[in-house]
Amino acid sequence: MSAPLISVIIPTFNRGYCLAGTLDSVLGQSFKNYELIVVDDGSTDATPQLLDRYAGRLSCLKTSH
Repeated sequence: MSAPLISVIIPTFNRGYCLAGTLDSVLGQSFKNYELIVVDDGSTDATPQLLDRYAGRLSCLKTSH
């Protein structure tokens, strides 16, 4: 029997300075049966570029602020 799927949802707005640490923490967990979703609420800092570096390892939903 496989472990249940967990959804990790991280909302963010202009938190590029600390978001990488958060994402690395989730991605570094030993439990791997999860989906990682980031909801970017229209960030105007470097958050979009940071999220591009994690392409393929998370899903990103971008909304307007």
